[in-house]
Amino acid sequence: MKIVIFGSTGQVGSEIKKKLKNYNLFCPKRSEVNFLNIKKVISYLQCIQPDIIINAAAYTDVSKAQIEKKLCKSINSIIIKKLSIYCKQNKVILLHFSTDYVYDGKSKYKHKENEKLNPKSTYGLSKLLSEKYIINSDCFYIILRTSWVYGGENNFITKINNQIKKNKVFYVVNDQIGSPTPKELLGMITKKLINILRNKHKNRKIQKIFNICPDGYISRYDLAKYIFKQKRYQKKINFFPIKSSQFGKNIRPLNSKLNTNKIKNFLNIDIKDWSIYLNKYLKKI
Repeated sequence: MKIVIFGSTGQVGSEIKKKLKNYNLFCPKRSEVNFLNIKKVISYLQCIQPDIIINAAAYTDVSKAQIEKKLCKSINSIIIKKLSIYCKQNKVILLHFSTDYVYDGKSKYKHKENEKLNPKSTYGLSKLLSEKYIINSDCFYIILRTSWVYGGENNFITKINNQIKKNKVFYVVNDQIGSPTPKELLGMITKKLINILRNKHKNRKIQKIFNICPDGYISRYDLAKYIFKQKRYQKKINFFPIKSSQFGKNIRPLNSKLNTNKIKNFLNIDIKDWSIYLNKYLKKI
């Protein structure tokens, strides 16, 4: 079984590459296969002839996407349309990473995979379009929606930690709530899904959408205080809660809580509380 991973040098892609190191992997770098050159992407796939394509590549700068709308759409949507058509024509399975930004975040409840989607941002809309293109192509697919991803050296957890180190006063939004998701969890679940696709031929005819994140949830404000407490910094710092609206128009979902019962039941797995994963990560930074 041949597996192509797009975005293999990124936060999520690099973890998947590590988890699947014993598989027959093809991991082109951006310099080799640029998502802005659709012909080269398809040409590369025609040469490799993969059984599964894992797409962990994306335009992820949510704020800048409001300005660079065309670029965001090209990377997050248009190429996915072409990929899904290729997968349909060649009976290839597409495993695609999506986001909590496809939800509007207005509900107080955990978002379910089958609820109405209403993104608030250009980034969220581009990811929703990618999902629609995949579904409409009628290819075999798995779409994984996740939130607040961290891992590696540069992510929102390390940014919070660095700000805590530098400042005596810290302003943090307290109305954005979600579950910090470690890249290791995404890598583990991806590997389990790939094993199912490899070992059970009937499951290759799959069309599924799953939410993935740890159990439990926390606000970004409380998360910052939690990191400060866990790191046991010997300093005084004042945390002040603020509303997202104080930054102008809010383009981020306030509620990023995801219902993960579907993936738990499908894989017959337990997922731990966000704090258990985060505590391990905080010891490394």
